[in-house]
Amino acid sequence: MENAAIIKRLEQQIDAQKLPHLLLFSGFKDIGLRSIAENVAKRWLNSSQVVDLHLLTPEGKLGMHSIQAVRRFIEEVNLAPYAAGKKAFIIDDAERMLPTSANALLKTLEEPPKNILIILLSSHIDRLLPTILSRCQTIRFCPEGTQKHPIFTPKNSFSDIAQFAKEFQKQFDAKKKAHEADLKAHFAAVLKESAPAQRQLIEQEIEGTVSVAAMQEVDELLLSIQAYYLEQERKNPNRPFGNVLSWIRQAKQAIERSGPIQHALESLLLQLKGLEPHR
Repeated sequence: MENAAIIKRLEQQIDAQKLPHLLLFSGFKDIGLRSIAENVAKRWLNSSQVVDLHLLTPEGKLGMHSIQAVRRFIEEVNLAPYAAGKKAFIIDDAERMLPTSANALLKTLEEPPKNILIILLSSHIDRLLPTILSRCQTIRFCPEGTQKHPIFTPKNSFSDIAQFAKEFQKQFDAKKKAHEADLKAHFAAVLKESAPAQRQLIEQEIEGTVSVAAMQEVDELLLSIQAYYLEQERKNPNRPFGNVLSWIRQAKQAIERSGPIQHALESLLLQLKGLEPHR
């Protein structure tokens, strides 16, 4: 289903007062999930005012939802609305929640007060606790139009698996190297004037930033694979796709353990190719 059709269906549910109280919007970051969620929440509130619309985003150096932030969120959920008679909450990057934070949130998600809407946003639903996933109605938004298209299709990935994986590794390494050079150039003056200990800390920060940004390339590829097979499962419920999410997780774990991306990707694509119908 196209995104416009999904949004129209949500609007119809709102107008009929049948919108579920707990939703999970998933999809690529550049789709604009937060904007979509804000528009849905405002229509549900029947108001363009944002006083009863609350946003929870990751915080701190680690960029996580801390237990303290989640407790404040729970307190706000249980307070009376200000103007609209109801309240809407959006949790951005919901997968960036510590297990303790996620567990603290479970009861509120399962039994929120009346007239409360909670929308979770995530580009990595495989990182959410199963107990949270089971409580949500998941709505998947796909890239379309001018948005980024998935970079995985069997045609471009299975024709020469070794070459596809090698080329991806090559592009990954080149982008990572260029990003590191840009950051070092940007902080050159600071690095030059810093004491050795401080310079080492800055260099470690640069290395960490580069690694996180580089892994987004991997995440986007793995998410596009996940999106492709979820859609195939919807179209072909009788075909066995049950192992795909597990294979993707294993590939991601192998890469995060500093394993070569090329090898992990080759292994994953060979597993996926085995799902293709024989002709």
